[in-house]
Amino acid sequence: MGDREKALLSNHFELSIKTEATQGLILWSGKGLERSDYIALAVVDGFVQMTYDLGSKPVVLRSTVPVNTNQWIHIKAYRLLIIFCFFFPPSGSRVQREGSLQVGNEAPIAGSSPLGATQLDTDGALWLGGMEKLSVAHKLPKAYSTGFIGCIRDVIVDRQELHLVEDALNNPTILHCSAK
Repeated sequence: MGDREKALLSNHFELSIKTEATQGLILWSGKGLERSDYIALAVVDGFVQMTYDLGSKPVVLRSTVPVNTNQWIHIKAYRLLIIFCFFFPPSGSRVQREGSLQVGNEAPIAGSSPLGATQLDTDGALWLGGMEKLSVAHKLPKAYSTGFIGCIRDVIVDRQELHLVEDALNNPTILHCSAK
């Protein structure tokens, strides 16, 4: 993904993973600075956890489906801003800052960020499988500063398929996983 500043009102991620690991960062988008916005997916104690912070307070959504089974499992995660406008008395609007995480066939787990910021300010980069020197990691479980060990495929970011090798900004070491 690009290296320019981005302020996003929504994020949508879909991907499939296969792992036996109980800890590991799957996905990260943010600036990596001490007090900055971010959105992340990680395997924490064998379950997928989605965390995002728009600058006021982190929101943590945790799946109830274990993923360290060495079986492929599909993950859907999104964060969006919803604005409701009312044209009948009393007129006005209401803003919701919703997040949702769905792993496998479980019902989506939803959460809302507190009042305040409405958009995610990032540097535009998306990290998959780990990130060096993640400075906000001291506030997050150890899994967020641990590289993901396993397989990732079928990555969709904001409804566009990501080509893991062709779209990479660096030259990551990518080993091919079995399709089973």
